[in-house]
Amino acid sequence: MEVIFVIKSMTGFGKASLKEDGLSVLAEIKSVNNRYLDVSVRLPHEFIQYEEGIKRIVQKHLKRGKVDLFITIENEAELQKQVNVNLDLLNSYIHSLESIKNIHNLSTKISLDHVLQLPDIFTISKRETNAPQLESKLMKVSSEAVHDLVSMREKEGEVLYKNIKLYINNIEKSVKNVAVQFKQLEPTYKKRLHDRIAELLHDKIEIEESRILMEVALIAEKSNIEEEIIRLESHCSQLYSTLQEQGPVGRKLDFLVQEMNREINTIGAKGNDLVINQEVINVKSELELIREQIQNIE
Repeated sequence: MEVIFVIKSMTGFGKASLKEDGLSVLAEIKSVNNRYLDVSVRLPHEFIQYEEGIKRIVQKHLKRGKVDLFITIENEAELQKQVNVNLDLLNSYIHSLESIKNIHNLSTKISLDHVLQLPDIFTISKRETNAPQLESKLMKVSSEAVHDLVSMREKEGEVLYKNIKLYINNIEKSVKNVAVQFKQLEPTYKKRLHDRIAELLHDKIEIEESRILMEVALIAEKSNIEEEIIRLESHCSQLYSTLQEQGPVGRKLDFLVQEMNREINTIGAKGNDLVINQEVINVKSELELIREQIQNIE
């Protein structure tokens, strides 16, 4: 059965643009690793009222990561400059100038040049000609950029899935080797104990076989790693199943890897065997590779 990849990377980039009615909008979005979802939207000041709506679009599709969304307006055709004339102030100026002329008996006529030099008569403002359509376009291009980002994060997730699956397979092989070696240890313990006693006593004193078996049992009990092996095997299965769950799984994977590290460290402390110790090193190496990979999983 074909595996459906569902995990997503937290790293990616998306881009979308729109050109309609003389208005050109460009949206670029990037994301990197982060413990939680942190969204930052940067757009021209005159569009600041649309920031929360754009954030909600991002939050709908992403659950973790540091996300930066940049929106630029390349041609502001829908924002027309408008000249405003303060007629009340202009009338007041003219009235004052006429009064000055009469008081001082001046013959100079009030001209357009005079008016143009008067402060605060003219102001230039930007006027939105169709705010609802403008908002719709901003939301559309933002949504397309987010979908482009999600697509890239899913592709990165496929790579992460394949890598982690390979590492889990390697761990399972090592755990099986540990289990096989552990079953062979009791006869080894008995032989080692016999050899050690013979070396110390030079075969001058005979030791009862029952006593030797008791000592071997005690050694075997202290070195028993059967429970740790079972838990490691279970955690490997849980890693597989978690990788195929819907939704964010990065934190759950991180927890499982921590638990596996505890189990393999216990095996290393109890094992007291060259073969087991080598497999412990192998497992810890693979777990570190998994840990590095899952830091980038949503």
